[in-house]
Amino acid sequence: MAAVDNDLDQAVDHLRKLGVAAAAKRSGNSATEGLVAVAVSEDGKRGAAVELNSETDFVARNALFQGMLSNIAAVALDVVPEQQEGTATSDITQQLLAHSIVSDDGTTSTVGEAVEHLSGVIRENIQLRRASMMTIGTATNGKIGQYVHNAIGPNQGGIGCMVAIGVNHDENNNDAELMDAMDNVGRSVSLHIAAARPLYLDVDSIPVEDLEREKSVHTELGLASGKPANIVEKMVTGKMRKYYEENVLVNQKSFVDEDGLPMSKVVTAIHKNATNDGFIRMEVGENM
Repeated sequence: MAAVDNDLDQAVDHLRKLGVAAAAKRSGNSATEGLVAVAVSEDGKRGAAVELNSETDFVARNALFQGMLSNIAAVALDVVPEQQEGTATSDITQQLLAHSIVSDDGTTSTVGEAVEHLSGVIRENIQLRRASMMTIGTATNGKIGQYVHNAIGPNQGGIGCMVAIGVNHDENNNDAELMDAMDNVGRSVSLHIAAARPLYLDVDSIPVEDLEREKSVHTELGLASGKPANIVEKMVTGKMRKYYEENVLVNQKSFVDEDGLPMSKVVTAIHKNATNDGFIRMEVGENM
């Protein structure tokens, strides 16, 4: 205790600094295990998904790790993303790392500092890899549904998914029933997203370069086979239809509906004007 003049507060600070230093030494270690947590606000208008990584799966099952992740996911809902109209998805990783958080011991710090401190306590490299937020505009009648796959903690698991379900208002809507229906279909669509791995919300959201690349590949393959250009064009149309069914959420056939309906029709089953307005799918360790 001589190094801190027998002052208990200084001793605590000294030990915390040692923990941070040790965490810095481990920062180069590979951290590809961990958990994803999702959190949705009470009004269903804001949702956050957070991935916290560790070196081993064992640590991801630690109560301290899961408690920190739950705390971070809750704090993420307080982050204010850039203002956007309608339903929007934002990367809030840097904002969240700089946001204040109160740890279980009552200590206030930034999220980044809290993660660093936890790394020192657990003695593994722990990293907040990413965080995303989905928001539904106040003028939109909609709710965010969620689902966590392989859950091993409260709203925590290997895959976290969220979807925004919107409905254009009309005078005949029964709001209470519609909100309940949105909750149910939101979870179903989120479950589908976990299994089907959509890349895009709808055809319009596919980058032009991705579309052109896909069409070019099938066109070249068709022409190389010696088929006439008009036949190749029809072949490409069919291949693109399959591409949409495999990669576009609203075109995918439902994993949760016995009839295998397109996801757009699964949603309109609750209301003729219901739509999928956005989604987030976050899997531990996936390439970004």
